[in-house]
Amino acid sequence: MKEKVIWEGHPHHTINLPVYIICGLFCWLFVPLLYAFYVWYENRSINYELTTERLLISTGIFSRKTEELELYRVKDLSIEEPFFMRLLNLANIKLTTSDKTLPEVVIIGVEDARELKDEIRKHVELLRDKKGVREIDGI
Repeated sequence: MKEKVIWEGHPHHTINLPVYIICGLFCWLFVPLLYAFYVWYENRSINYELTTERLLISTGIFSRKTEELELYRVKDLSIEEPFFMRLLNLANIKLTTSDKTLPEVVIIGVEDARELKDEIRKHVELLRDKKGVREIDGI
C-alpha cells in the first residue's frame, strides 16, 4: 500500500488576532506593521502534512526544519480548546508519543479538530495492526 497524504494545513491565522489588533492600533509607528507581518509569515511557515503513515511538521522562516513522527508511535490523542479559540471554532490536537525526540506534538489552531483527531486515530490503529506494534506501559 502506497503512502497517501490525508491532510495538509497550517495554524489558522485568527489565533494571532490579539497581536494583529494591537499592531493595527499602533500602525502609525510602522514597526508594529512589520511585527504583524512577521507573526503572519511565521504562522504561515508552519506546515503540517498528515499521511497514512507519518505526520510531518515543517517550521522555519529562513531555515526549514522538518520533523517526522511515525503514526504507530502515537500513544494518546487529546483536543485542547482554549476559550478564545473556541469562539473561533478552532482547537489544538495534542499527541503524546513514544518517540524519544518528539514525546509530545501539538497541532495548533485547527478547524474541524475532532474529525482530524478521529482520522489520526484511525490510521494509528491501522498501522499498529499492520506492523504488529503493541503498547506496553512501564510499571
